[in-house]
Amino acid sequence: MRKALLMCVIILVCPLVVSALELLPFGVSIGGHPAKDEGRADGIAVIKDAVDPSAEIVIDAKPDMIILNIVAANDDGSVKEGSQPAVIVMQGKNKTGLDQTMDKKPLADGPYRMNAVAEGKTSILIFRVKAGAK
Repeated sequence: MRKALLMCVIILVCPLVVSALELLPFGVSIGGHPAKDEGRADGIAVIKDAVDPSAEIVIDAKPDMIILNIVAANDDGSVKEGSQPAVIVMQGKNKTGLDQTMDKKPLADGPYRMNAVAEGKTSILIFRVKAGAK
């Protein structure tokens, strides 16, 4: 009976663990702050400390082609309606500045949601920009 109960728990919990891992299949840090699982219901990783608009982004993936899609978010991490995404493309490197968007417009202070795509996988995280943050 205990084995059957244990198997049921494993079957129910494993998909949740795998889902959380798939949302951050490779590490992402901004301004030296790594994205971490903070136990959000949606499994999205979080960088708690605010970062400067020119902070360095480091992606722990092969630097063949990395695409970052950054969009303004609400405080809960959902995408802010009507916001235009900022895009950063990295080829042959896994580090760049947050200010290296294709349109060269700096990110305004506030919360953002980022999808980082590399090696056919996507890491999803939320972070906050604040000018002068360390």
